[in-house]
Amino acid sequence: EMKDRVMQKMDGKLFRSGHGVAGEILSIAVDAILVSGPEVHENNVVLSDTTVIMKGGEKASLTDLQLGARIVVLGRPSEDGSIQADLIRFLGNGESRSDGPLRKLFR
Repeated sequence: EMKDRVMQKMDGKLFRSGHGVAGEILSIAVDAILVSGPEVHENNVVLSDTTVIMKGGEKASLTDLQLGARIVVLGRPSEDGSIQADLIRFLGNGESRSDGPLRKLFR
């Protein structure tokens, strides 16, 4: 199950060296998205066929990513400063940035 896979990763190396961002999708390419970050920073997020995408508690796909969508990304930093996405979760259903998206990640 996806939750077990992510939690297993979080218990090991990925959690200790993890990297992430919460923000709005600014642009979408075939294998990457640009996400707004804190203090007006933009973050390049690299997607792969192993990137898990969750929307409303259900598994979603890359085609569900839309401009303006608010998301949380967990992954690994790359040497070029981009984030290799392991998990993307849509923020929605009345949640706001102040609701603590990481706390609600595994709702």
